[in-house]
Amino acid sequence: MKKIFLFSFFILVLLFSFPLGIYAQICGNGRCEEGETVENCSEDCNFKIKLPLVIWSGTSLSDAQLQFAAENYHFIQIGKEFITSSIYADLHSYNPNVLLLGYINSKHVTPGNYRQIECEEDELLFAHNDSGERIQNIKFGNYLMDIHNPDWAAKIIKWTNEHPPDVDGIMLDTASPTLHEPDYPSLPAGYDPCQYAVGMKKLFADLKNNTNLLIMFNGLNKGIQCGEKVCSECDNYVENVDGGGIEGFIFRPVQQQVVADTLYNHVNSLISMGKLGKISSAYTQSYMNNINNRIFALAAYLLGVNEYSFYAYIDCDYEFSAPLQYYPEYDIDIGDPLDFPNNLMDLLNGDLIIRNFERGKIIINPFKDGAVIQISEKYSKVIPHGGGLVDINGNYDGYLEYQ
Repeated sequence: MKKIFLFSFFILVLLFSFPLGIYAQICGNGRCEEGETVENCSEDCNFKIKLPLVIWSGTSLSDAQLQFAAENYHFIQIGKEFITSSIYADLHSYNPNVLLLGYINSKHVTPGNYRQIECEEDELLFAHNDSGERIQNIKFGNYLMDIHNPDWAAKIIKWTNEHPPDVDGIMLDTASPTLHEPDYPSLPAGYDPCQYAVGMKKLFADLKNNTNLLIMFNGLNKGIQCGEKVCSECDNYVENVDGGGIEGFIFRPVQQQVVADTLYNHVNSLISMGKLGKISSAYTQSYMNNINNRIFALAAYLLGVNEYSFYAYIDCDYEFSAPLQYYPEYDIDIGDPLDFPNNLMDLLNGDLIIRNFERGKIIINPFKDGAVIQISEKYSKVIPHGGGLVDINGNYDGYLEYQ
């Protein structure tokens, strides 16, 4: 019996494997449930760390980098400026199974962009404050649009269907149910958070009814709780989409400390989406040289991992200039989970949050004080080295050490 004094987290990998004692009898129902694994129920289970990637507008990637992206990432979100590009076909030529998502901002247009110019013909497409003035996002300068106007929904449907035939879906950005009020100098006339959330939900439905593509939205950590946080009318906020993303999973660039409420919120969003059979993606935004943040965020993701979830780490130093990044911890294989929580509190064991996997354990201490855990099996602690930018030849440096 070994004691570990734990202040933050561990990813532990067993040095031996052990058989499952229970095998489910409902393999093939499309859900990975207790007792099912990728070995005994491959059609339901696949818990390998699956990776999303964002290729920003204006990014230039070499052929080797495109091939690396297609072969190592499971879905790729592509910036709006690539709508007429061959990048979709190029990526599918390297891997026909990678999911490719186009990009549309659900609430804004960028000044000078072709979509903004197209909207100039109808002033009613823009949101206006009580003084009748257009509203611009303080940080980005984007114009806020009137999401209640059916002509705005028609524009999004049109832009969705203009994407190249190789696109598999659309990522709707800034699609949380309500406005983040500090982002705007003023709010739309008559703004009501509940009615706004209902309007966003209707926008999803209008789009879903007019396309055969997958529909994803950015704002999952707020959307999944819409009925609890905003109003009952926006309950089941995700019913008209195929999935959602969390930008800034656990860490955001301006906040490099973990807040327990954020941990619960984000992980519970992943768990809830998995139970609904919907896709979830989590993007941690931090700094490459902070290995503690990287592993804490990955361990937190694994607490909520399911067969429908994806995870990526974005180095804030290179987020826009060099988005193609790869980290050795992506290759950690601890097998399928043995615990299937309804929420994060189901995994609370004393002062620690623990999730057991076939070949390892995830252990997190979300509290300020240290805690002690006793383990009887022999484990190795996973320690990543290197990783980061993938060069123009499709190479990166990184490896895992098991200590």
